[in-house]
Amino acid sequence: MREGDRSLDVYLILSGRAEVSKGVGQMRVNVLGAGAIVGEIALIERGARSASVRAIERLDVLVLRESRFIDRPELSDIYPALMRNVSRELCERVREQNDVTVKSLAARVSMARFIVN
Repeated sequence: MREGDRSLDVYLILSGRAEVSKGVGQMRVNVLGAGAIVGEIALIERGARSASVRAIERLDVLVLRESRFIDRPELSDIYPALMRNVSRELCERVREQNDVTVKSLAARVSMARFIVN
């Protein structure tokens, strides 16, 4: 999937690993493995993909097509459960990103102190 593409499909990685990248130079921002959910942000926002994702080894995924479960009453229980899992995944990613940001800021402060002294 490519950053900026439009799609409401969500992918659950069953096995393998995928690289998540962003921006003009496609800088790697994460590597995801089994159990990770991909494509959830576009589903929630109903917008464009926020990042590109590509397999870095053999990848088996379960494709959850929004159109196949959102309008089917017999599957109505799946959507709330999926959204709970997506919310957990997003919270975990926010926590990880916060840790990366704090470490990066601490390194900059340390470097600034070194330069000043």
